[in-house]
Amino acid sequence: MAQVDALVSSAKPRAVKYSKNVGVVVPLASNATILEMVGLDFMTQFCCAVTPGTNAFDAFIVSVKFHIDGPYVVIANQATDYTSPTGLMVKASASLVTLAAATAGWFILNVTGVCAVKVEASAGTGAGTADVYASAR
Repeated sequence: MAQVDALVSSAKPRAVKYSKNVGVVVPLASNATILEMVGLDFMTQFCCAVTPGTNAFDAFIVSVKFHIDGPYVVIANQATDYTSPTGLMVKASASLVTLAAATAGWFILNVTGVCAVKVEASAGTGAGTADVYASAR
């Protein structure tokens, strides 16, 4: 299924943006974008829940853009980036790098000054799928 985005409310005092990608393919040992949310101007918090379908992850990467024309900058890709978060990573349920199949995981980012977030993953034992849900406010 293709990624679906929605801006639910842009009324003051706060806008809320939702995005989901259900059944997205996660390739074997090759990072693929499983969710990308742009247009985070004036947002302060990004929350993401992910569940690998058939195979565990062997990589999970979170990147951000500080300018829409700039490059993505990796802010989390190691187990300790999630278990002992610092910087923009506020909290995570566990290490998402080795998240087991059919196990839900989540993370929260401070996105003040960030204009886009990209989430990538790869599967460890064979191509699989994942369900990804995110919101920003």
